[in-house]
Amino acid sequence: TAGIGLIILASQITPFLGLSPPTAEPGPLLEKLTFLLPLIGGFNPVSAAVAFAVVLAIYALRRLRPDL
Repeated sequence: TAGIGLIILASQITPFLGLSPPTAEPGPLLEKLTFLLPLIGGFNPVSAAVAFAVVLAIYALRRLRPDL
């Protein structure tokens, strides 16, 4: 389960940071990470801020209301 979690996390880096890859991302994890590494400089700060705020809101909600 930890392995699939890493794969899902890696597949969400592009939308999380608002990256625009010139071609389709490769499938395997290490190839995907080496493909995305040069693109990190072109991230969209607004997209990254919104994504980070959503992650923080989910974390805070789970801490404040664990019954939800």
